[in-house]
Amino acid sequence: MDRQQYNNKIYDEILSDTSTFKPLESDPTLQKEDRLIRILNNMRDQQFISEDDYNLARPVGSHPARLYGLPKIHKENTPIRPILSSVKTFNYGLAKMLAKNLQHLATSQATIKDTFHFIDICKQFDSDDYENHKMISFDVSSLFTKVPLNKTIEIILDELYSLPSSHQCHTYRNSKKHFCSTRKNRDNLKTLLRIAAEQTHFTFNNKLYEQINGVSMGSPLASIMANIYMGHFEKHNKIKLYQADIKRWYRFVDDTFTMHGAPTNITSSHLPTSPLPPSTITSNNNNIFIQNTALKNKLLDIINDPEIIHLDTHDLGIKILPTTKSSETNPPPPIPKLYFNQKLKTIVAKHQNENHHTIDWAN
Repeated sequence: MDRQQYNNKIYDEILSDTSTFKPLESDPTLQKEDRLIRILNNMRDQQFISEDDYNLARPVGSHPARLYGLPKIHKENTPIRPILSSVKTFNYGLAKMLAKNLQHLATSQATIKDTFHFIDICKQFDSDDYENHKMISFDVSSLFTKVPLNKTIEIILDELYSLPSSHQCHTYRNSKKHFCSTRKNRDNLKTLLRIAAEQTHFTFNNKLYEQINGVSMGSPLASIMANIYMGHFEKHNKIKLYQADIKRWYRFVDDTFTMHGAPTNITSSHLPTSPLPPSTITSNNNNIFIQNTALKNKLLDIINDPEIIHLDTHDLGIKILPTTKSSETNPPPPIPKLYFNQKLKTIVAKHQNENHHTIDWAN
């Protein structure tokens, strides 16, 4: 894959989605940095955030994020995995601070921590699990840009600062001075979440773009918010999962491993639905089927090779995609040296601090 092919793939597969990205005429970094500093100063004065959190979140010398992509050589047509290097962006420190404080909301009984945790889970399976159940892997396509941001923020706020519908603060629409401390804290956190999770701008091929939909790619908060939403989705669809005869359900961010009972054809009456926004599926692969062609909403890749299972939901069109490892690229695409060095340091640190190697599923 030469540079021109690489650039074309980035444009065609990622930046061409005008519902998620838009070009910018000028760099808004300084304006965004100045606004965030003023907001942080105000919240520190209110004692909503601590001095340590303030120092972590306060931006200094910010610059736009950088977009690049990694080819998925194990998939048909070698699609690109977008990577956004957001170190030193104006909201990177804020996202790190929020991720640290919201981490406890991102775990559930279905959450897989790492590869070794998944192996420990598999060791608990008995022979009946393998002989009488069908294993299916669900992969949420472009989860971070498809997570409903407003919904996820409300889930977080309700977990930390829940207010009943009859609460008196709801009547004070134009007078915040009468708000109770819970309502003030709720509004403050909402402001910080919106700044950290959206408004991301970045450069690619010397051009500026802004992400206008979903959780910011590359943000330390992205996986936290994705896990929070998916956990909420699973929690409120337990009955649907039970009706689908799903015996086991485990998930690592956007990769879900399930074991199903007798049915081989799962229909819309069995699977849970989600309010994720639509994204049209286009593919020339004859092995890809879209049961509900009128909707064509993109959420799940069901990898089940060699047998194909037809799936459908009311809100989601599901594509069924067998894996392939025939694709090759040469030479590798350009990767920012800063990102490579940081990744290498992380791997070495993990090796030094653990007795065993940890495999990073995100890659």
